[in-house]
Amino acid sequence: MAGHDAGAFVAWAFAANHPNATMRQISCANPHPGVLQKVADHGYAEHAAAVRSMFYIFFYHIRDVPERFLRRYDYSFLDDLRRINPDLVTAEDVAEYKRAIAKPGALTACLNYYRALLPPEVIVGGKPLLTGKVRCPTLLIVGEDSPFGGPVAEWWNGSREFVDGPFTLRLVPNAGHWVQIDQPELVTQYMLEFLADLQTQ
Repeated sequence: MAGHDAGAFVAWAFAANHPNATMRQISCANPHPGVLQKVADHGYAEHAAAVRSMFYIFFYHIRDVPERFLRRYDYSFLDDLRRINPDLVTAEDVAEYKRAIAKPGALTACLNYYRALLPPEVIVGGKPLLTGKVRCPTLLIVGEDSPFGGPVAEWWNGSREFVDGPFTLRLVPNAGHWVQIDQPELVTQYMLEFLADLQTQ
């Protein structure tokens, strides 16, 4: 099971809830969802730092305003795909993403994911988003320039506590949140190395 961002949350949840159906788990850019609760337990400073890094989620919870704001600037947030390694994502690629998200209902459908993701009790640290542990070997791949999360030691390494099997953290240089776009060859290498023993079975 492998996933990035929203897909990573799905991968964590699937691996935790269906251990017999998961031989390996790979998450890109997002730690185990239970890490936010762990950070909250460390006090205000660390919890506030983590929450500040997710400011956009709170903005997206407002109805209609985010849609109007993002349309006004021609979906310029998608230009972030070219922020670190612009040669790997062309202007034409970004234009195609913009055409897709401009279709009727598409933008609201995307934002609804964020509106359903973190209920208030999770944000304030009263309830974890996911408590189950992953039992299979797990690989977490994160861009060193990721703008999300709190301190590396807590936000990324905190996932170790939610994995009963072997856990590997790979920090990818010259890569941000879109780690598989910024460094596709290196991310693919890490994945293949992680899955190498399965190829002989």
